[in-house]
Amino acid sequence: MSRLPLCGYFRRLAFVCLAAGGMSLPAAAQTHATLPKEQQLSRYGLELQWWGQAVMDPAMDTVRYVSVDEEIVYVQSTEGILTTFQGETGKRLWAQLLGGPSQVSLPIATNEREAFVAIGLQLFGVNKFTGEIEWELRLGRHPSTSPDADNKHIYIGTVDGTLFCYDLEKIRRYWEAGKLPSWSASTYLWRHKAPLEISSPPVSDGNTVVFASRSGTLYCMGCDNHELKFQFETDEPILTPIGYGAGSLYVASEDTRLYCLNRETGLRRWTFTAGVPIQQQPHVVGGSVFVAPHNHGVYCLNAATGIRKWHQPIADTFLAANDKYVFATDRLHNVLMLSHEDGSILGDAPLRGYTVLVSNDRTDRLYLASPDGLVICIRDKTQEFPLYHKYPERRPILPELTPDEPAQP
Repeated sequence: MSRLPLCGYFRRLAFVCLAAGGMSLPAAAQTHATLPKEQQLSRYGLELQWWGQAVMDPAMDTVRYVSVDEEIVYVQSTEGILTTFQGETGKRLWAQLLGGPSQVSLPIATNEREAFVAIGLQLFGVNKFTGEIEWELRLGRHPSTSPDADNKHIYIGTVDGTLFCYDLEKIRRYWEAGKLPSWSASTYLWRHKAPLEISSPPVSDGNTVVFASRSGTLYCMGCDNHELKFQFETDEPILTPIGYGAGSLYVASEDTRLYCLNRETGLRRWTFTAGVPIQQQPHVVGGSVFVAPHNHGVYCLNAATGIRKWHQPIADTFLAANDKYVFATDRLHNVLMLSHEDGSILGDAPLRGYTVLVSNDRTDRLYLASPDGLVICIRDKTQEFPLYHKYPERRPILPELTPDEPAQP
């Protein structure tokens, strides 16, 4: 490693340590995006729940990805700094520098305990609540997709068409024995070779894992035994992340079609033809699936039948949904409040400085970020506790409040 990159690396490391310890950010790190005004949101029954600043190196850093699960917001910068916020309060939990300077990284994946980040030829497992690096693997091949994980396995696709399934318990055991990253090649449970690059991130439900190849083939394998459950062929490559929910898979092919498949059998339930490529992941909320073909607006389809509920041509990207609104952006990054019932535009907020978009199908919270690290969370004023869309069983048990007794005369 040359002297200049090494010096830059330790400079960034020192910056992360200081910032994570409570250092106020320099003026150069402040974002050009402005916080939405109260009256701007309150007219639609919304409020700014919190805002926070990710740890960034102001000299050379920008936000690369923002990801969310039910508990935490993850901000990945181009210089390898990962900052996390508690999803409901905005409290900054931790910041960690992962990998070397300017290494290529992929979006984060999580399970109930850990966050997983692929950077260059390294795969990190990080305690998602504390930021402690729990293990590190050395990948033998360049990853082509972000990882996915359940509570027993982690999966990652590579540019040569191989999908690797790693055993998380074995990884932890080897790490504690001091065998990692040297013995990384001994920790995978199985691998599957496809004809071409793995082009769509794997999706696991703990029993089966689904992934796609640039050849246009989708595979469903048993997580524990590498048994092929089914495969599905399309006429063109599958490049878009696979949508999933309610026992179905939603597979977008470059032939401009969206296929809904039975998750267990692979049988086709319905097909939607968009006419242009669908390059954004389909998102399932309740009984609806939201599809955004390239420059052709946002469609809301019945998730069970594929019948179109509505189409909003002005919208460009799905962001989140609650019982009243579907949140989306237009091509100028204005946030649109669409009617959940018919897709009509009920309002808009000119939040154009927040160009790093988060498509949140986990909860009803709306998260946005600016390139220089300002993160905001917007919610319905009446929705004190978040709605859990994808995994409702994960919602904490809410306290039952005893109604006030009437006053005695």
